[in-house]
Amino acid sequence: MIKKIDIPVSGRPFKNNAAYCVGTGRMGLALQKEYIDHLKIVQEAVHFRYIRGHGLFCDDMCIYREHEMDGETSTFYYFTYLDRVMDSYLENGIRPFLELGFMQILCRRGATWANPEALTVNNLRYCWLLLNLSRLMQSCLNKTELMKWN
Repeated sequence: MIKKIDIPVSGRPFKNNAAYCVGTGRMGLALQKEYIDHLKIVQEAVHFRYIRGHGLFCDDMCIYREHEMDGETSTFYYFTYLDRVMDSYLENGIRPFLELGFMQILCRRGATWANPEALTVNNLRYCWLLLNLSRLMQSCLNKTELMKWN
C-alpha cells in the first residue's frame, strides 16, 4: 500500500530553538575548565543566545549557607561561584536563563513538593536570598544588559 502525503506550499519555516536557548546540567558544572572549553566549542558551532541550567541554589554553588553558633543561626550569601559562572557565559556571548528552583537546605528541613506547608516556614529565607541575588545582578551588570535577559 502506498500513501501519498500532500505538503502544502504555504508551510511555515522551521524555527530552530537550539539557536536561541540550549539546556545544560547543573550550574556548578560551569565551574570546571573542561565544561567551559566544551561550551566554547559548541557555542562556536551553534551560536545560541541563552543557556538554561538548574541547580543555581545547590550546595556546590555555595550561594546560601547557615551557621549556628551559641544557639543562633546566621545566614551567609556567597556569590563568588555564581559570578564566575556568569562571567564565563557572558565572555562566550551567552546570556543565562536563570532557573530559581528551591534550595536543598530547605528540603533537608522537610520542605518538598509533597509537603508544601514546610516551604512557608522558610519563605522569608528564600525571599532574602532572591533579594540579595537581584541586588548582585543589578550591581554587576548594567541595566541595558540585564533587561536583555529573559
